Amino acid sequence: MKIQGFADVLTPLCAGALASVYLQTVTGWWLNSGRGVAYTGGALLGLAVIFGRGRTERALPVRLVALWLGAQISLAAYLFFHEGGSTIFPIVIMGGAILSAAAVAAGGGVRWLVARLTTRRNG
Repeated sequence: MKIQGFADVLTPLCAGALASVYLQTVTGWWLNSGRGVAYTGGALLGLAVIFGRGRTERALPVRLVALWLGAQISLAAYLFFHEGGSTIFPIVIMGGAILSAAAVAAGGGVRWLVARLTTRRNG
């Protein structure tokens, strides 16, 4: 079993962080509006589909977790530095973590399903 290298994890981690920060600058805090939730969730789903592609299926969970962690780090930092931390801060982070994890998992599932269907047809 090959252990994932730093390079396998760095790209999705940075992509998740940069996409989330960019979308926060465009829409504001993403949980304040339906548009922000749709844009951020859609971007994370799309990135998960992109990073779900790989040479081995074992690398899929590692890349998806890295994508989610990058997004969570940047979303929490944005909330703390731009919106200000408060007593509701941990609850909001947890709600955002659940929604972003669902988007990343859905994108990974779509990519996995497409890969299964294409290998079955071609194999």
